[in-house]
Amino acid sequence: MNELHVGGVPEHFNLPWFHVVENPARRLGPANQEPRGDGDTTVVWHEQRGGTGQMMQQLGDGTLDVAIALTEGIVTAIAKGLPARIVRFYTTTPLQWGVHVAAGSSIGEEADIGPDHRYAVSRLGSGSHLMAHVLADRLGHTVADDRFVIVGDIDGARQALADGDADLFLWDRFMTSLYVDNGEFRRVGVQPTPWPAFAVAARTDVLADRRAEVDDVLDAVAAAGQSFAARPADAAVAEVVERFGLADHQARDWFASTAWDDGNPADPALIDPVQQRLVALGLIDAPVPLDRLLADSAPMSD
Repeated sequence: MNELHVGGVPEHFNLPWFHVVENPARRLGPANQEPRGDGDTTVVWHEQRGGTGQMMQQLGDGTLDVAIALTEGIVTAIAKGLPARIVRFYTTTPLQWGVHVAAGSSIGEEADIGPDHRYAVSRLGSGSHLMAHVLADRLGHTVADDRFVIVGDIDGARQALADGDADLFLWDRFMTSLYVDNGEFRRVGVQPTPWPAFAVAARTDVLADRRAEVDDVLDAVAAAGQSFAARPADAAVAEVVERFGLADHQARDWFASTAWDDGNPADPALIDPVQQRLVALGLIDAPVPLDRLLADSAPMSD
């Protein structure tokens, strides 16, 4: 039995992955199509509460073979030397990043945010780090490196905001709704990603040696995503509420605003805006050739 080590956040976006991991028969893909590989692959799921930054580190050290991570984080990591490629997009819709402050913060709205405010981020290179730059750019200023407070995960961010060690925290607005509703956080704005939120990346050595296995698993996940999206809204929402603790209205909002990719290779036209924004923000030095970013663009050399 071959093991494929896959990392992802323990959040509702990854329900199609959970359905595949929990139901091994689905790994043959839609309609039990003939697998490209030997059909004998077990997905070993690694929960990544530290988000994209943690996953990029674990792709780099070989702990993970595949990661479902934020598109901009994957592009940044590859541009900085990570030996990986984007195989497919995972969702076709953006992520809605809530802009959060502590309940008692003097920041009342987005217009109050300035260059001296401190951002809680899970890790440098994480989505919370990169999107803080995108937010600041939209608001007309930049964020210096010393304005970032590394907190590890959402629980670390809650502590940092409560203790006054950080002023702001960007995170998926649905996953933070509990803390907004109970008065711990206030949400002063929303910053959507200007591109599809999540992509699937795999190490180059894994793609070189085991591409058929990777594709078999991704086909099954794509089929699970389409199946979940086609479910009656009441049934889908009930599962999200039960598994992730969202309120019914929040789960409905999320379900209506999320679409999963149907399994096509990553579209190069969707990658260019990501790179251009990262260059403009100074997060990468220059656009990376597509054959260094996309698994299906050209043969891999690293």
